[in-house]
Amino acid sequence: MRDRTTKDQRLDDYIEGAQGGAKRRTRQMPTEATERLEGRFKTGRRYNILNIMGNESVKELLDHAAQQEDCRPQDIVRRYLLVTLEDKYGDDVPYTA
Repeated sequence: MRDRTTKDQRLDDYIEGAQGGAKRRTRQMPTEATERLEGRFKTGRRYNILNIMGNESVKELLDHAAQQEDCRPQDIVRRYLLVTLEDKYGDDVPYTA
């Protein structure tokens, strides 16, 4: 079982730091889930796995988020979707490092 207190505190500190000051780029918080996800990406062949449906407004939102974070749109998906899934379900889906 993971220590939620430490993780929650790190998340609170990260959010607090991201909210401070004027427009500020936020970086992905290094977490256990982030490290596991990076391990998954280092194994096996990479290929397209998902086609996200949207419209011009959704594309503009994703592009704007990527611009604000100074990264690619696929990095936004990785950062906010895949890391969340890894955190919640990653222990159930093992991979070989």
